[in-house]
Amino acid sequence: MATTRKKMMEQRRESRQLLYQLRRGEPCPGGAGCHCGRTNTEKQVRLGERKDLKSSTSSVASASQCQKCYQMGHWTYECKNERVYISRPSQTQQLKNPKHKSDKESDNDW
Repeated sequence: MATTRKKMMEQRRESRQLLYQLRRGEPCPGGAGCHCGRTNTEKQVRLGERKDLKSSTSSVASASQCQKCYQMGHWTYECKNERVYISRPSQTQQLKNPKHKSDKESDNDW
């Protein structure tokens, strides 16, 4: 389970890096008169002039995990699957019976 979590964290970090790179290329809020050096790569991607960024956005989606069905490859707002219910013990059950502690809590024990 630790390797799966580590892999998911690595994929999340890669996704954030790709999103950061995409956002850096957004048009400057100063408008056309601004001379800060930013380019409008978002517009270039939409017009088909820049294909390298299109592939990176699809790789971000393929590396993301849906929070509704917990499957990889699509965003939650695009999900057409049914919500997956994961049964977890309540806080009262955890306090009464320490065997019900979640993995997250056992990692943080001193």
